Amino acid sequence: MRRKVTRDHEMNGHLYRAGEKVVFYYWAANRDRERLRRPAPLRHHPQPQPPHRLRRPGPHFCLGAHLARREITVMFRELLRRVPRIEGGVPERLHSSFINGIKRMECAF
Repeated sequence: MRRKVTRDHEMNGHLYRAGEKVVFYYWAANRDRERLRRPAPLRHHPQPQPPHRLRRPGPHFCLGAHLARREITVMFRELLRRVPRIEGGVPERLHSSFINGIKRMECAF
């Protein structure tokens, strides 16, 4: 998530000036040495561990997540029922530090 700093702010010994851009990485939530006794080490194949805050239902969980999952299931079911032979091309990936997804993909049917 990208934001612009609206006023000067000091954090962790670094001064962020108004107008500078900052990035928030959700995957960094388990790595705060000041808040956790044993912060999770960075691994390529992490072991399961209890999530810190942002991955479980709670105040930051999207209220529309269940509806969105249901809508996408219904959409694909109807699309494949009506157009059973769809061939996809090479997907153009979305470049984001927040969302992993496909931006565009040509298809033929």
